[in-house]
Amino acid sequence: MRSQVALLLMFATPIVASDRWPQFRGPDAAGVSEQALPSEFGPDKNVRWSVSTPAGHSSPSIWGERLFLSGWEKDSKKLVLLSFDTRTGKLLWKREVPATEIEKTHQVGIPAMSTPAADGDRVYAYFGSAGLFAFDFDGKPVWSYPLPLPKMRYGAGTSPIIAGDLILLNRDEQEGAFLVALDRKTGKEFWKIVNPTGQGGGGGESYATPVVWKGHVVLHRSGEVVGHSLQDGKRVWWVKLNSSGTSTPAVSESAMFVAGWSLAGDPEQLPPLPSFAELLAKNDKDGDGAVSYTEFPSDLPVAARPGLDPVSSGAVMLKRFIDKIDPSKDDGKITAEDWEKIGTMAKSFMQEHGIIAIAPGGNGDVTATHVRWKEKKSVPEVPSPVVVKDRVYMIRNGGVLTAMKSDSGEVVYRGRIGAPGPYYASLIAANGSVVAASGEGKVTVVRPGDSLEVLTQADFGEPIFATPAPAGGSLFVRTSGHLYAIGGK
Repeated sequence: MRSQVALLLMFATPIVASDRWPQFRGPDAAGVSEQALPSEFGPDKNVRWSVSTPAGHSSPSIWGERLFLSGWEKDSKKLVLLSFDTRTGKLLWKREVPATEIEKTHQVGIPAMSTPAADGDRVYAYFGSAGLFAFDFDGKPVWSYPLPLPKMRYGAGTSPIIAGDLILLNRDEQEGAFLVALDRKTGKEFWKIVNPTGQGGGGGESYATPVVWKGHVVLHRSGEVVGHSLQDGKRVWWVKLNSSGTSTPAVSESAMFVAGWSLAGDPEQLPPLPSFAELLAKNDKDGDGAVSYTEFPSDLPVAARPGLDPVSSGAVMLKRFIDKIDPSKDDGKITAEDWEKIGTMAKSFMQEHGIIAIAPGGNGDVTATHVRWKEKKSVPEVPSPVVVKDRVYMIRNGGVLTAMKSDSGEVVYRGRIGAPGPYYASLIAANGSVVAASGEGKVTVVRPGDSLEVLTQADFGEPIFATPAPAGGSLFVRTSGHLYAIGGK
């Protein structure tokens, strides 16, 4: 089996061309293109075409004149794969993917979050509700790899990727997590490896897309980064870190960069609690000098996402478990002494996180030997970082962009790009410039350099969850309801 896989990889045609962005974050999932961008653009400026699309968080997958998107038609409850002509925006075909049940997702998620992958002959679409499906470029079904509903709280966010003649899929569930390699021509399993769960206390559930690097399939999981053999799927090396396993690693020739995020990973994510006097003034309705469990505020966060509204962004509210951490447990009331102890407890919740640089090579646990550096501040929860020459960039909620030296982790600058709100789309680079898309619909282009300089910014007026895709001279931007082709001929 190993020799068969080696031959498939050896003679596979490399997927690199200016008119191709074949999978999540493009060739090698690196998020990097040499394509230049227009100096100005927007929903009504430098637009070649735009079309309405079903809801979906998947990014465009592009091969020449074909563009592919997955979608969710909420009214009919249908999962669909769509193909568009990149020259005109014409819908070439739409195919429904059968599902007997629809997976549950996060409050901002939908059942069509995975980006398709294309290889010139076929397109591969993954839906957590149903499995992995292959179609030819005319929309004819080729094969399917059915899967049951995932055992996940927030839905499947990973995407399939192509490695030679293999298609790789990470299914990191709370139970029965696995990584599988299929023959992309037939859909037959080459190998399948079951991953242990509970690596970092996260139950094994993670959402990152795999990356192929130095002959290994790398997964960013809950609590660890793991390098699997591309030949047989076996675990080769791993690095431990506090992380929810959401973002996809960014790779370069000399190192891999992984943004490990935890809800209580940075002091900035632990909002200061009010003094006991302030707590009493607002909540002691019966005037007994204490705050009962029923009086305790429901909107007081103990861990929150910086730059976002605590209630709508899913912050952890203290009342959720106040009865469990009340030190004295005296008749369901919080006294001044209790409050002081609770404040100390809240600080102990912190689990330091950070973006790390991992050197190649090694076997087994290489946490102590192969982590070159770690930056702990302003780490993104969802967006993947991007490497541009000797810089690593990451974007956090609130529009905080950090540039670091790739060899040392030294922060070159950190600043706001003028586009607040949540960030779900990953960073990409086009002709050296960094492109960031905010959840509130702003696309920002930042010039590479030693200081933060915004070249242009466009407001598309709709939420953006999908990572933009540059190919064939155009930048393809998917909003919550539309697909735009920006620039190009």
